Amino acid sequence: MKKKSNINILYLTSILTTVFLILPLSLGYTLQSSELALVTGKILDKNTQLTLANVNIIVINSNTGATSDSLGTYKLQLAEGDYAILISHIGYTELKQKIVIQPGVKKLIIDFELEPFAIPLPEITVTEEKGEDAISRYTIKEKPLRNMASPLPDVLLILKTLPGVASLNDQSTLYNVRGGNFDENLIYINGVEIYQPQLVRKGIMENPSLVNPNLLEVINFQTGVFPVSYGDKLSSVLDLQYRQKFDQKYFAKADVSAIGANATIGLRLLNNSWLQIATRKISYGYIFKSLETKGDYTPVFRDLQGLFHLSPSDKLELTFFGLKASSKFNASSEKSTNISFFNGIFDFQFGGSEVFTYQTGLLSMVLNYKPGNAFSLKWMNSYFGQKEEENTFLSTRLIHRSLESSEEAEAFRHEIIKNYLDARFYKSYASFEWIISPSMLINAGVEMKYFSTQDSLSSSYREESELDGIDITTSEKHVKKLSTRHGSILGRFIQTNIKASNKLALQFGLRWIKSSLNHEQLFLPRVQFLYRLSKISKLVFAVGRYAQPPIYKEFQFREEDDSGLLAQKATQFTLGLERILKNDLSFKLEVYYKRYSDLISYDLKDVQIKYSGVNDAVGYAYGLEVFLRGSFIPDTENWISYSYLVAREDLLHDQVGYVPRASDRRHQFAFYGEDRMERFPWSKLFVRFIFGTGYPYTSNSWVLNNDKTKYQLKQNKRNSSRLPLYYRFDFGFSQEIRLGENIHIFLREEILNLHDKKNILGYDLAFNKLVVHHLSGRIFNFGLRLEL
Repeated sequence: MKKKSNINILYLTSILTTVFLILPLSLGYTLQSSELALVTGKILDKNTQLTLANVNIIVINSNTGATSDSLGTYKLQLAEGDYAILISHIGYTELKQKIVIQPGVKKLIIDFELEPFAIPLPEITVTEEKGEDAISRYTIKEKPLRNMASPLPDVLLILKTLPGVASLNDQSTLYNVRGGNFDENLIYINGVEIYQPQLVRKGIMENPSLVNPNLLEVINFQTGVFPVSYGDKLSSVLDLQYRQKFDQKYFAKADVSAIGANATIGLRLLNNSWLQIATRKISYGYIFKSLETKGDYTPVFRDLQGLFHLSPSDKLELTFFGLKASSKFNASSEKSTNISFFNGIFDFQFGGSEVFTYQTGLLSMVLNYKPGNAFSLKWMNSYFGQKEEENTFLSTRLIHRSLESSEEAEAFRHEIIKNYLDARFYKSYASFEWIISPSMLINAGVEMKYFSTQDSLSSSYREESELDGIDITTSEKHVKKLSTRHGSILGRFIQTNIKASNKLALQFGLRWIKSSLNHEQLFLPRVQFLYRLSKISKLVFAVGRYAQPPIYKEFQFREEDDSGLLAQKATQFTLGLERILKNDLSFKLEVYYKRYSDLISYDLKDVQIKYSGVNDAVGYAYGLEVFLRGSFIPDTENWISYSYLVAREDLLHDQVGYVPRASDRRHQFAFYGEDRMERFPWSKLFVRFIFGTGYPYTSNSWVLNNDKTKYQLKQNKRNSSRLPLYYRFDFGFSQEIRLGENIHIFLREEILNLHDKKNILGYDLAFNKLVVHHLSGRIFNFGLRLEL
């Protein structure tokens, strides 16, 4: 019977896949009325006739656009008609050009020439200061972010396909980079620092990230030695940019799918002001239907975001950004069952509830003033608030009734958790950028971060068992009464970019910080050398010192006062090579080494990081990363990444030596791909594939105590076991239907975890039995998006 059931499942999957693929194609073929022409060419400097990379090409009054590649080549696909094209690039005057696609034209070649400003920018400009030429910088435009097939409704999951990034957890948006943990990554939206929930313990109970895909324009992600102008973390920087300007008078977008809805409107109020408002409601309960642990789950997330941008003149820009978000996760179960075995009957009784509430608020103001082409000022103020509350009561009872006798054996476990946190972060930031000459730029600034946290934590766990003739009792209780902590971090930085020659560019930076919690003052120098081997290849070497001052999580379970806890520190070395293989294909190879000191050791369970609260470890990490990226066919994104990592740590005074860190992933292979068919150019295929070795973990076992009267739980050697291999394959399909020039409808179908692979998140011991925690299985999703 089981074999027949599997055949039926495969048969049903084949039918659904056929419907998803063929029916939308037929619909798209019926409504699409004209073939698309390929418009291509090069973007050139008008004076030097050199090609320009990373130039933005926008089709006015539409959502179509492109960016020139490393050789200055751009590609657009347009139907017949008249179009207005806007070409813009930093350091050059914007160019508007009209083009006409005649009926029957399949390819049109047009080159554009841009006029430099009166004071030309050097090769290393402000954007390069933020890492434009760094090997370990990855830039992703909004289209792949919006269309990627993924197990959660979150654009940040695309990061897990990049080299050096991993999580191996379908149910979480959190990620670790190059041997660090989830808490070591900076996240910014339009320059405003974003904080993840502090108390979250399980991936399925997280908020979706605060990033709204309908507002997002581009992701800039750095995994290596990032510039001193950013804040203080050990692993990476994620710099998300929302769209601030648009040419049309208004636009509207609406998404509806099995997971919720997203609506966005944009208005150009005057020639110099833009307003955007977006709201979402997400309920990803469909994920829980594929979990082996069944129950009544109701996860609901809502948010409202607003962005107002004002440009009263070419010299002054002012941006206000705010959001309000709330997330509530309810899970409840109450059931009983019994299972018969040859030696008796097991009666299981389950009951309990989990309620998790997270509320987030953000307000920010950013002012940019540029009195001249060579000098600019920036001033930013922001507030970020997070209120979190977690209430858990879970009870499990197991009774074994023997068939051979009237004896009964009983086991039970109780878990009660009541946590509360109110965290507030205030930040003020000021900086300037000065182009001293065409070959030298200076960037300097100061930031003050003030934070306040108030929490109350209470948790208790107890388990008793008499099964299998073994008497087991274990309990744990932790109570932390209401406590309040205040602190501040003062950061200052200065950096200079120097173009020594046409082949050599240098970047020197110094960041120095001081924390009020421990009065520790740190000087963090960073250097980067870029050498161009040829027009199509470059070599980068970088070294930097980094630190992560403690704010909250590091103190969460600390019983002592705060003053003795030092910032965790790392020295990073990076060597990388990048080469352009073709016009649309690039290759990156990078090796790195990180040396850690003053580490605060931690235990990881699901996504909960439980720090020891003391500087009790040192460590290191090294690895190799390969990244191949290109548009194999026009208007598509494709990349392949491979990462090798060794991450180890040594807990001081334990006389064990170096052991793997919890993030020691070893191998990961990832692929993101898009494809389209010549006969149906409005249809696209999206594939996301991840394969990697499992994380290490610390296993437990029950052993007899010294007098051999009772069993007790013993922790085995730290991180000596490893989870099985992880892989998943997500498949998506979309069709664009145009109703006139301004109305676009997108149909979307997804088969997530196509092979129904039950990946393993971890193991637990319950009643002296090994319990396996599986991740989500195969899921089907359908969506509809409307754009005006």
